[in-house]
Order: sequence, then C-alpha cells, then structure tokens
Amino acid sequence: MIVYDNFEVLHIKKPVDRLNFFETSSANKNVLDLGSYDETAYSLKVDMGYWLFSRLENVCKSLVGIDIALPSDELCYKSAKIIKMDIYELKQKLNYSDIELITGGELIEHIHNPSSFLAFFKKEFPSHNLLLSTPNGLSFGNTLMALIRREVQHPDHLHVFTYKILNTLCKNAGFTEWEIIPYHFFATELKLKTKNRVKRSFIVLIEKFIRGVEWLFPLLSMGYLVKIKI
Repeated sequence: MIVYDNFEVLHIKKPVDRLNFFETSSANKNVLDLGSYDETAYSLKVDMGYWLFSRLENVCKSLVGIDIALPSDELCYKSAKIIKMDIYELKQKLNYSDIELITGGELIEHIHNPSSFLAFFKKEFPSHNLLLSTPNGLSFGNTLMALIRREVQHPDHLHVFTYKILNTLCKNAGFTEWEIIPYHFFATELKLKTKNRVKRSFIVLIEKFIRGVEWLFPLLSMGYLVKIKI
C-alpha cells in the first residue's frame, strides 16, 4: 500500500517487455483495442512484429480496434479490423458483450482528461479487464537526454505519468484491483530508420545500457503497464 510519504520505499516488479506483456495477456481472448492505428507504427513496423495491433492479432481469439485518428472509416488487418470511432461512443456503436479484455497501448497520455477516461470505463464496463501502457515521466532515457538539453516527446502527448500518479488515478477512479508494472526502454524506430551498421550497433549498445539501469532501478524504466480489474 502506498502512503505517499516522500521517503517510502516502493517495492515494484522488474521491468518487462511491453509488447510481449500485451501479447501474453491477450492470448486466446476476445479483445477490444483502443487507439489502435498508430500511424508511425503502421507505416514503419506493420509486418515486422513491432506494431501492437499486429501482435495482438497473432494471439487473440478475436480482435476489434478503434481509433478516432484513423484516416478512413475502417482498416482491415488480416483477421482483425480497426474502426474509426471515439472511445466515448463505444456503448452506442459497438457490441462488446463478448469482450474479455480492453487494451490501450500508449494511449492515456493523449487523452485530455485521464481521470474522466478511467471513470468512464469504471461506469460503463464493470467486470471487464483493462490493460494500459504509458511512458514514465521519470525515465532514465529522458534523464540522459536532459543532460544534453534534449527531451524525447511526441507532439500529441498532453500528460506525463509516474508510478504514484498512476496509482492515484486508479484509486480516484474507484478501482479496487490494479497492478502497475514497469516496461523496458526500446529504440525500435531509431534502429529501423538507421541504415548504417556501425550507428545501429551503437544504438543497440545504448539500449542495452539503459535496460541494465532500468533493471537495477525500475522506477527509471521507460514506461508502465497498468493492469486493472474494472
């Protein structure tokens, strides 16, 4: 139990691989995925095993995604599809009676009001399971970048989260069961865009170094997975 004392020791798990965790959690389940499109991932990683939606499609019993930013009304990917829809329209437009797990990878940092987002699912989807991931505002990778006056940040991000802030959001939403698990740093896009073998090897070396630090100090991990029983 977190008491919010500034000097309390937080006993958290070692960081995991984000995509592997989503994949294992979704295996043989009927899944609804939120914010599925990810234009960068779709254009760069669609069939390379790095796009979350494609990884889910490999293991789910059934998969439907929604994303308001989808450039068309619908996008089909193998046995699954993504529908252009706002999250708050789910109750009116989508049959979710068979859904066993709701996922949202790197989503809540884009939401204008994360508290209202969680409260919506608490009210409308009781007895479901929710699995989210989001970057860590105290990550070691961004700390290193700050030393050279840089910050890695997506232009659409509206919030940054930490372990305690995520805990506060879950508590305030009225959830009774949740777990916050750190995930490892990855430099996938940078590696894919780098054609020079020497530069790519250097990126891999830096990635391994950061992951080593994260293993020793999980609160410095790249991000967190939040597993919630609604």
